[in-house]
Amino acid sequence: MAKTGARKSRTVRAEWGMVIDRLACERELSAKGLTPLAGLDEAGRGPLAGPVVAAAVIFPLGWLQGEFPAELRDLNDSKQLSETQREHYFTWLTSRSEVSYAIAQADAGLIDRINVLQATHHAMNEALAQLTPPPAHVLVDGLRVKSLRWAQTPLVKGDARSYSIAAASVLAKVTRDRLMREFDREFPGYGFADHKGYGTPTHLAALARLGPCPIHRRSFAPLKVTQPARRVQQPSASERRRRQGANREQRLRQEPGVRLGPASHHRRTNGRASSRIRREPTQAG
Repeated sequence: MAKTGARKSRTVRAEWGMVIDRLACERELSAKGLTPLAGLDEAGRGPLAGPVVAAAVIFPLGWLQGEFPAELRDLNDSKQLSETQREHYFTWLTSRSEVSYAIAQADAGLIDRINVLQATHHAMNEALAQLTPPPAHVLVDGLRVKSLRWAQTPLVKGDARSYSIAAASVLAKVTRDRLMREFDREFPGYGFADHKGYGTPTHLAALARLGPCPIHRRSFAPLKVTQPARRVQQPSASERRRRQGANREQRLRQEPGVRLGPASHHRRTNGRASSRIRREPTQAG
């Protein structure tokens, strides 16, 4: 497509009639010299299965200063796009050598070990660390990420207000959806290709029928064990010795011709309780 209407493509009209300039934040930060500037977003925090995926995108400075491609005019929050649109933008963005991007993920095991929020932040840091050139500043969708190792500007609903964040949201979403389709082939019966791991009625029914598979997040309800397994208290060493002594006495009492002395005659040998044994003489026939 020809790059026509570049200036017009900066702005879009929201559903409530307000015109949003989706390059406003990028232009403001780049005017302060905070370039390269990366957009950052994630996909997959809510599902019961599969990884959380983070993506980071750096647009060339020329795009931010007025030559933004008309092909990206309708780029938006990935949740507002159809699957066909997301795949189109994914292919377009990843095929442009002037666009720098990186994608990272945190699997279900890491999510269960450190919780989904920390795993998401881990994936975000991993994605940013892979960018070339490294970013000088990051536009983050949502709230400030305390563990982020880069200077940042948080932007609530940023995937609908910033083209950089919207691009990252598309890369993260498409990557995760493709992974879930692969998992659907590896673990058939759960319907991962359809619900992408979210807790739909179909998914919950499959869980009840098949139980969890290796990509399920065991720390998430309804997979989470709300009551810890009952632990059987093991007897102490002294209690085990006492029981062994009692069992030995019981066996000796059942032996013909053997009579045990009173409990006061019991003694300890090498730390073990020992009973005084008196064997009765047998009567001659």
